[in-house]
Amino acid sequence: APSVLTGGFIAENDHTLGGVAKPGHAALVRREFQQAARLLRLACRRVLLRLEPDEAARRAFARDLTAAIEEQRSLWLARNRPGGLADSLARFEPALRAV
Repeated sequence: APSVLTGGFIAENDHTLGGVAKPGHAALVRREFQQAARLLRLACRRVLLRLEPDEAARRAFARDLTAAIEEQRSLWLARNRPGGLADSLARFEPALRAV
């Protein structure tokens, strides 16, 4: 079965996005699903880093989390007004500080 965490589920069900998204929004919905999967993978990696600290994995995690934060910013602005963005992104700060 395709996994949401690997993106296989999204790719396999890509054809259905047109039915659930407003016209012209399928690409944005796809990015949002990909971001949700990315954040789930990062959460798992964060737990693994706490269980087994590793410097190379820590640097990779920080790099990937920073990229995820930038994508979150982009997705937020695609759907919402700028108000609230800073509060939303602040939720990532503890994870960045911990690495």
